Amino acid sequence: MKKSKLFKPLLALSFLAAFTLTACGKGGDGGKTGTDKFKVNYATSEDYEIKGLKEEYAVDEDVLFTVEVKNAAKEVGSVRFDNKKISAGDDGSYKAKMPNHDAELKVTLVDRTAPEFKLAVEGKKEVGQTLTTSTTIAGKDNATYELTATEGADLVQISGHNVQLIGAGRVTLKATANYDVFKLEATASFGVSESEAALGTNIAWHDGVPTTGGEAIVDTNLGKYIVWAGEGGNASSFTYENGEYVLQYTSGNLWYSLQIFYRLPYALQGEKYNIRWEFNSDVEGEITINGTRVPILAGDNLISVEATQGGKGKATLSCQLGIVDESYLMGNTIKFKPARIYDIDNTHVYHEVKFTAGNELLKDIYVRDGKTVVAPEAPVIDGSIFEGFFEDDARYTEDLAITKAYNFTAKYIEKSAETVKNVKIYDGEELIRTVEVATGALLPTPEGLPLGFGYKLKGLFTDSALTAAFDMKTAINADISLYVKKAIELDATYWHEHGAIPDSWLSSGEDGSLTITFEGLGAVGWHIQANFTKDLIIGQSGERYKITYEYSINVAGGTVQIYDGHQVAGGELQPGEHTVASLEYDGGVISKGAYLTFELGGIESGAAAVFTIHTMSIAKL
Repeated sequence: MKKSKLFKPLLALSFLAAFTLTACGKGGDGGKTGTDKFKVNYATSEDYEIKGLKEEYAVDEDVLFTVEVKNAAKEVGSVRFDNKKISAGDDGSYKAKMPNHDAELKVTLVDRTAPEFKLAVEGKKEVGQTLTTSTTIAGKDNATYELTATEGADLVQISGHNVQLIGAGRVTLKATANYDVFKLEATASFGVSESEAALGTNIAWHDGVPTTGGEAIVDTNLGKYIVWAGEGGNASSFTYENGEYVLQYTSGNLWYSLQIFYRLPYALQGEKYNIRWEFNSDVEGEITINGTRVPILAGDNLISVEATQGGKGKATLSCQLGIVDESYLMGNTIKFKPARIYDIDNTHVYHEVKFTAGNELLKDIYVRDGKTVVAPEAPVIDGSIFEGFFEDDARYTEDLAITKAYNFTAKYIEKSAETVKNVKIYDGEELIRTVEVATGALLPTPEGLPLGFGYKLKGLFTDSALTAAFDMKTAINADISLYVKKAIELDATYWHEHGAIPDSWLSSGEDGSLTITFEGLGAVGWHIQANFTKDLIIGQSGERYKITYEYSINVAGGTVQIYDGHQVAGGELQPGEHTVASLEYDGGVISKGAYLTFELGGIESGAAAVFTIHTMSIAKL
């Protein structure tokens, strides 16, 4: 049979038509037509339900849904759609675009975080008092909770949310509450002291001025809290604010590398005192207080110890942040309130003495009967001159024996040529201070005079030759000039394994020199330390400083160094008379706990050693 001539063109046309329709159907989407639908696949769970999904979606269609968590202990951690993380909108719903294939929806749940639960305890923590407690959940008041005592249960009686204190010691309270699926717990620990009435009168006094130095300086810093950092320890900050001392520290490698000292004003050797000290540590551990090993918990502690007052140079409160040959606190921060101190001997009589200026209480101290008291500095009032502290017409004086309670008030008068007299104070030919004194008043003992590194005031004189001493009981009725006599005075001393060196080893020369007389102890390198701490100039970064000293020593042995946990600068002492030497160091690199120390060691055992510091000075190069 003969084939038609139209066969080939018709066949080609049919093929072309079919190709064209298929291409339009693809639309560039892998062979699926615009009417193709895709599914969203996901795993079901008893912990959640996905709502709002349709059976199928077209390509690029919005996929809207919500996730309802059914497990109250869980919450949505993440949602992934087509392997991409998506987030819920403001209304809590999720939105995604449908791809050109079946998509996978994956929901991941995580454990819910319990809300913050806090227990607060209010009231005076003293036997006989009743405390009130309260709790908050996520910062909001919560009145439904149970209260128990997990420590010191025999010291308290709990009634609802109130706690009656029936005994002295340490107490830990625990509050429990139910919130949603959570069982919440919070604790609060504190010490309970005997009542003030049972212990007597708190005779402790402090001036709120933290200082640094060893125990040897407590006699000249009565009422001050003193921190000593050495042997690798470091006190980076020691402050007082809002009734609390704060010590920022780094432990050294010895149990006594950080110490805190305090001497009670009017304490006498051999007397006994009860001490109650509120002490907060950021770590637990053990410390030594007045020779007693005391366990410390992280948080608040009430330390209860008895003290027997030692002699000169001994603290009433002596605290080492460690225990002998075992351990030391490895924290960063200690906070403590001034210790409460009670005289055990009720026969001792004290009188409360107050100093005020207007409505401001400047000082409130209990003074031993028959003793004197140092007045605080009076505020300066523009246009007026401070005349003195008075109770009625009775004027306070530095030698006034306190035999009754006083309430002294600062009195001021208007400044004029008649009411004010000027006292000029000189160091040699240099004027170092001018003091305005009310006519007829006494000159207060000047504090903080710029006498130079290592020097302290020994006396005031009316002549530059320092032959006529000025009587501090002399009323100032005319302008006068006074001249200082100064002497080298150590801030702290140390005698190997004995504490401070005896006073009998120290003597001051008429020229202001300082001599230490002692016996050698052989190979011990730090047999005796003579330290200058308080006035050491830390200096500024980028500057260089020199300490120059003139000394004599009659035997071989001994070194001098600037030390702040490591030696910054140092040298050996050479036998001879009036040897001048110096140490140089960079400023700004020495810590606040630094000191200049003469270490009189390595001297032949039993040798009669005499060491004298003749002069000292410090200067910026």
